[in-house]
Amino acid sequence: MTVAASYEEQLRFLGIGKEELELMRAEKDIFAKEAGAVVKTFYNHLAEYLYLGNLISSNSTIERLSHGVLARIQQQKGQ
Repeated sequence: MTVAASYEEQLRFLGIGKEELELMRAEKDIFAKEAGAVVKTFYNHLAEYLYLGNLISSNSTIERLSHGVLARIQQQKGQ
């Protein structure tokens, strides 16, 4: 799977479409400010589902995944 395909799959999973991406870009400073709380809430929600929590813990950690997401958000903020 290519990076672009993986990104598209992630967006589909999250229910984020073109309109949401445009809104996030337009309000990127606000979104970046709240990103830490959003990412933490998202991964904590996933961990509530045993099979997803096990999948995360067998391949990574919530902290590591969160750090990667926040780094990508910061990259997007700079664009």
